[in-house]
Amino acid sequence: MSEDHHANDRGRGVRSPDEIREHINSDHPCCVPVGDAVGMLVELAALRAQVEDLKAGCVCQECGEHYREDVRLSDELWNRIRPKGKPEGAGLLCGGCIGRRLTEIVEEE
Repeated sequence: MSEDHHANDRGRGVRSPDEIREHINSDHPCCVPVGDAVGMLVELAALRAQVEDLKAGCVCQECGEHYREDVRLSDELWNRIRPKGKPEGAGLLCGGCIGRRLTEIVEEE
């Protein structure tokens, strides 16, 4: 295939199936093999699903990690471990940070 294999296509219109197959399987830098394109689409769909999962969750105000599980605590206990600078009853902590802070409270007492 010529260096500028698209030069012959300009103004031609419809290609035959063999020409299309040859075009998409060429090693010219502007042509991505179909298998690679399908693989990239599958990867893109998986990444989009991960992004949607992250959007649906919360961000811990202690460590910055995304999380989706909620832990229920009494108001009294929550107010003892809530993120610094947050008013009573407010703030977001992941399960790991809640566990660490509860451990710190037990060790202090």
